[in-house]
Amino acid sequence: MNIALIQRYRKNIEISIWILILGIGLFVNLVELPAVKQSKELLNLLIILIISFTLVYYRIIAPRWSNIELILTSILIYTVFIFTIIHFTGSFQSVLFSLIFVPILITALMLGVEALAIVVAGEIFWLFSEYFLYFAPTYSNVLGIETLLWEKLIAVLLVSFMAYDNSKEIFKRQNEHELLEIEKNTIRKLQEREETILQSMKDIVVALDITGNILTTNKAFTDTIGKQKSEMLGKNYTEFFSIEQLDNVNEVTQIIDINATPLGENDISELSASQEINYRLTVNQTNKQLLVSITISALHEADQIAGKVLVIRDITETQQLERMKLDFVSMAAHELRTPITAIRGYLSALKEEARPSLSEEHNKFLDRADIAANQLTTLMENLLSVSRIEKGSFNLDLRKTDWIHLMDQRVEELMNRATERNLTLTWQHPDADVPEVLVDPLRVSEVLNNLISNAINYTPAGSVTITVEYDSAKEMVITHITDTGQGIPTEAQNHLFEKFFRVSGILEQGSKGTGLGLYISKEIIELHHGEIWVESKEGSGSTFSFSIPTIHNLTIRDGI
Repeated sequence: MNIALIQRYRKNIEISIWILILGIGLFVNLVELPAVKQSKELLNLLIILIISFTLVYYRIIAPRWSNIELILTSILIYTVFIFTIIHFTGSFQSVLFSLIFVPILITALMLGVEALAIVVAGEIFWLFSEYFLYFAPTYSNVLGIETLLWEKLIAVLLVSFMAYDNSKEIFKRQNEHELLEIEKNTIRKLQEREETILQSMKDIVVALDITGNILTTNKAFTDTIGKQKSEMLGKNYTEFFSIEQLDNVNEVTQIIDINATPLGENDISELSASQEINYRLTVNQTNKQLLVSITISALHEADQIAGKVLVIRDITETQQLERMKLDFVSMAAHELRTPITAIRGYLSALKEEARPSLSEEHNKFLDRADIAANQLTTLMENLLSVSRIEKGSFNLDLRKTDWIHLMDQRVEELMNRATERNLTLTWQHPDADVPEVLVDPLRVSEVLNNLISNAINYTPAGSVTITVEYDSAKEMVITHITDTGQGIPTEAQNHLFEKFFRVSGILEQGSKGTGLGLYISKEIIELHHGEIWVESKEGSGSTFSFSIPTIHNLTIRDGI
């Protein structure tokens, strides 16, 4: 309970005592009862003494006591006073007169306005009943006996008004206090829940103010750093760890300054591992090192950025497993390349020398074996390409290239395959001149072969159309390969360029691919600082497009 409420309680008790003294004083001096008249001087002296005592008591003694001590002492002293009045007046009505204030005050302070109204009504009913049923018949010959009724009635109404006025404020304060307590408990429970969630997270979480001092952190962070949370709060994060940017051979290229790291869209920034870049957390005290990915988000207070929150994920084990997988794939592909090359060589020699002497059925077997060997060779080459891409060793041999001439060559090579499947392969030359491009001809030919072959393989009937446009504003050459095939489901389009992804359903039928071609194509195009994308509607065909910078694109050329 707050101090203002306590003071209000004390004030109510004191006012009630003064009204009690006033009521008894009026009773002694206005009522014409013989017993009262005989003892009036003595009673008035007693009233003066109790007034003096009350002044001293409530101004000097009471402020030093608690509410309980104050209430108990008041009851004891003023009960003695009341019974002294009874002794000299011989009227028990004085007791009843004084007690009418007790239920009014208690009701107002403890039970509320509704209960107060009921009690006051009961008190008034009791006063009138007492007067008409007892005083009026018993003391009919006493002058001014009706004064006692009005005296008590005025006292009751006066105390009731005072109690009502004070009770409104008291209960308002009580309600505010209770609501505040409820809100505090709710906030405390939410804070405890958030703290439990924070401490149970496996990722490292640390909050910094705008200067880089640690505001809070979780158990994963303290376990990693090897210090208690209390030892780090308020200190700069650089005392405990650093974040380093590494190249693809794990050489430090930059020390990341968290305070200076700009926040991106929605006040969030990502520091994630890629083919060329890794991030490493180094613990200063133990020199412990972890490969990590980091999400940095703004810490807002009063609509202003007051710091940053770091969520740091340990990807050391993931990176090691990925490296082991790539090493295995690379080793397996290299080991299989030699026997596959031998198989293809023997098959080629066998087809050249023995075909005339073999039956038609045997020649079909020989062709199927040759196709399977070529598919296996393609698989091995794709696996090696993926391994080199992941390791960051997939290098480009960039040359100035006539894009239209390169397209002519690729279309001519694939024309027979389209004819075999009864498809029309159309190559629409652009009307405007297309500038030279700076590309690795071998690698972009691999992309073209992959995209055009896919369009032919997944189009059961109809056509495949190839167009090229030149975007002079962006200095990019954009190539489109459009087919009239089955189209690609919407839910699959976002995953088309991921490793080993295969579209399920009707498109999977007859497909002999590994799910690596589009992934490799995407990586090759991005290494050329271009983009690749797809537009498709299920049942209406697909268009695969990619862009390549021209030789005039100075920004891209200098970047390369």
